Amino acid sequence: MPQNMINNNWSYEINADDNYFVIHTRNNCYYNYNTEYCDCYKVYPNMDYITTNAFACYNGNYASINKNDLTSDYWYRIDLDKILIIFAILCIFGIIIPFKIISRIFGRWLKV
Repeated sequence: MPQNMINNNWSYEINADDNYFVIHTRNNCYYNYNTEYCDCYKVYPNMDYITTNAFACYNGNYASINKNDLTSDYWYRIDLDKILIIFAILCIFGIIIPFKIISRIFGRWLKV
């Protein structure tokens, strides 16, 4: 979960079918026919934690998850394996291959 989306005053709901979190805030609340609506956000963990813009949602009965189960720690990201693979590829093409090329070009003058 992004750090700016973790707040002690907000409640969180997980939608397992569509793989997203709904964040219920207490901002910009209003009543319509005795029903309270407040700003909400959706966070999609499978899509690099894309967050939607604020939208009005019903603040009624929903299965809230424990706030202590949420973390913004980098090591618990869903896409950590993809990030590490991309990092390894960038290291190979950005450091190792240029070093090999430069050492072959200038290697004969660097020998003692």
